[in-house]
Amino acid sequence: MKKLIILITVLIAATQVNFAQELDTRTKNQIKTKFFNAKDYYSNQEYSKVLEKIDEIEGLAGSTILPQVQNLKVKALVGKGEFKKAKKQLFILEGLNLSEDILRDISQYSPKIENGLLAERKEEERLRAIELEEQRKEQERLRAEQELMQKKRNIANAIYPTLVEQLKQYNEFVEGRPYYSKLRKKMTSSNTEKAYFVFHGREYIIYTIPSEKAYQKLSDQKIYFSSYDAGIFDDHIVAKVPSGSNKYEKKFKRSLFNDKPSIGGFSDDILWNKYYSSKEIPIYYYTYYNTLYCDFNIKSSFQENYYNPYIETGTIVKTVDYDLVVDSSLYSNLKSAGFKHKASYDIKNPTGLEVKLISSGNIKMLHPKKKVNYIMNSKVKGSFNLNGSKYKGEYYYYESGKESLHVAYTEYSSSKITKNIFEAVGNPVNNYILGYTTFSLIYDSFKTSKGSGNGASFTNSGYRAPFSAIYPISKKDDIEYYPNGNIKAKGVLKNGKKYGMWEFFADNGALVQKITYYDFKGNLPNKVYTYDNDILISIENYDHYGKQNFEQYYFDPENSILQVAYFSDDVIYSDQLYKAINCDPYDLDGFGEFIKYREYDDNGVLIEK
Repeated sequence: MKKLIILITVLIAATQVNFAQELDTRTKNQIKTKFFNAKDYYSNQEYSKVLEKIDEIEGLAGSTILPQVQNLKVKALVGKGEFKKAKKQLFILEGLNLSEDILRDISQYSPKIENGLLAERKEEERLRAIELEEQRKEQERLRAEQELMQKKRNIANAIYPTLVEQLKQYNEFVEGRPYYSKLRKKMTSSNTEKAYFVFHGREYIIYTIPSEKAYQKLSDQKIYFSSYDAGIFDDHIVAKVPSGSNKYEKKFKRSLFNDKPSIGGFSDDILWNKYYSSKEIPIYYYTYYNTLYCDFNIKSSFQENYYNPYIETGTIVKTVDYDLVVDSSLYSNLKSAGFKHKASYDIKNPTGLEVKLISSGNIKMLHPKKKVNYIMNSKVKGSFNLNGSKYKGEYYYYESGKESLHVAYTEYSSSKITKNIFEAVGNPVNNYILGYTTFSLIYDSFKTSKGSGNGASFTNSGYRAPFSAIYPISKKDDIEYYPNGNIKAKGVLKNGKKYGMWEFFADNGALVQKITYYDFKGNLPNKVYTYDNDILISIENYDHYGKQNFEQYYFDPENSILQVAYFSDDVIYSDQLYKAINCDPYDLDGFGEFIKYREYDDNGVLIEK
């Protein structure tokens, strides 16, 4: 038996030698060198580099599998946590003639391989469960999405009439026309407070007018500085002032330069108990309730009893859930009207059209401001009564010199408001149209926030615009009636003269004309729109002197011919004829096909050619 074991050992050794003998000495030395490198990498836990070296060794060894190299390969794979590969390579290793050292190594890392494989199986199972759950959720999401789309289709069919009606309602809003505003709750203590909404494009202005009586005191431009007054009130100084060779007794407010003076009649002043050779002072005007005051400052916090006008600016954001729009024509009309897509968050309560008014969050109070250069005149003696006592003294008599009028505002913070236009805007106030140029001048002046308590003033050519716009946008239409009760004409009268846009009707209620009047040339027309059976048949333009100039448009609906006539001082000098569909010069399609060009002589008689 002992001889048999020795024989087997010799045969195995001979086999290993035979394998080894297949490699030449140089190759074996290269293998040994790379093996030492691999072992060093393994000691440093650089397992990827170990496997790179082993790949190089296996390339040199060819089909020969070297046990020590294979063992190191398995250990490196275990170190990297690649237990499936380690298990596979261990199976190969176990088929070789292994030394006790290698077998001892296997006994150390084989449990790690089994535990690692078990952990990998558990991780695979966990990831598979997650994948299945994600697949289930995705299927549920797709099913819910399909159900939602079906619900939206059903809702879209049901909500279609509402969208059509809301779009019609929105399109009835006219740019520049004033509407009553319901955006905010009442601001001041005035029981006559009203607010007015005007927009152009995606920008809007809201005027709040606490009191028409108070506003008129500010806007009539008849604002004077504290001075002598014919009344007999406390806090007045009675003094004799020089006038030529004589002296006249006058009653003066104690001083504009003291706290809270009231307003008097003329532009003289007395400066009480102070001495300046001259002094330039800004003076602010405000109405406290319905009484006019002036002061050197406006309170930086909001006062509900300041009855000055207020201006608020903001932007208009138009959205609709286009998933609820099934009609292609409605879809096109909404796109043309500038509506952006916004999905409905609550499908049980679809929003329909949303036209949000988003305020800037701050309100600005308007107040006139004058800068006055007061110049010392002479010293006078005078007396005044206060609380039943009489006081005497010498006072410096001042006269107002150069003065300049500004429009100013003070900003007051308030909560930012977002509201749908259908809830925030009421009926039109009148037919007046605030032009885009004036609107932009006002909007641009008030859109920037300077912070609560701060303000600005305007001295440019348009500084009166914020005040001058109040009258036409807040004045109700004056209406003239036929004996049968139908409206004959309606529009705004200012100082007894037609102002802005007027509409004229036949006694059966049919619209006959729309005429806009020059604001500074009362009762002189600017544009005249004439209708026949609700069809616009002419647009005539007039200059400041009441003469026809520029282009005139005349439409023959029976023959669908549009005449574009060119006038100079009421005389036509040329025209162009078009095959047209309407009389709207702003409708490019309306001009249609050009027919011919014609000229006229100096008397407006057609020159035949």
